[in-house]
Amino acid sequence: MDLSRLHQHIEAQLKYLPWIPVGGVLSVTPAKPDKNPHSFHVVIGGDQLIPSVKVKVELWKTPDQAMNPLGVQVSTVQAAIGLAAGMKVPVPTATLTEIYADKVFALAAREYLKPRDVFDLHWLQAREPQRCTPDALRLRLRTYPSETADGWLAKAEKRRQELPAQAELIHTDLKRWLPPIYPLDAQALVATALAALEDGMACMREVLAQPERDQAAGQAKR
Repeated sequence: MDLSRLHQHIEAQLKYLPWIPVGGVLSVTPAKPDKNPHSFHVVIGGDQLIPSVKVKVELWKTPDQAMNPLGVQVSTVQAAIGLAAGMKVPVPTATLTEIYADKVFALAAREYLKPRDVFDLHWLQAREPQRCTPDALRLRLRTYPSETADGWLAKAEKRRQELPAQAELIHTDLKRWLPPIYPLDAQALVATALAALEDGMACMREVLAQPERDQAAGQAKR
């Protein structure tokens, strides 16, 4: 697949669809070549549209065996307004359990604290309580080969120590994009994130304690 022109192909496919609001213009930003992930933005805007809509798309280059175990479900998305109102489209998405594992992994792995990771973890737990598993973190280590179990644990411990003091920063950041009426309790969000991080750390310690499982799986695939 020629990723260098992917944004052009996507823009050509989407820009004349009937669900784009009257007066709206769709554009797709070019991606930086030779980057992993290959990322770009799909934007719908216009002089009469406030605010604009921007969706970030990321395509990770990773071995097939890293993605095969990923839990996926098909959800139906229905257009609510516009010329395409009522149209239903089946969309494959990761399960909430997979998204939770991604967020636990990212909370420690990022170089900086991203308040939206904290919010997402709290939202996921409020919607449907989740738990991490060693297999879920093994999958993340295969997906992001630059990360190691030892390295992730060290980052997780550092993030665990700094999180309690970040409630004000998290509150300030989330206020920028949450509705004013949303009952934002930064301390509750921090408590949820700490519990999720400790859950992930316990699972990653199990990964370190059973390295032969990964080795056996690799030999079986050969």
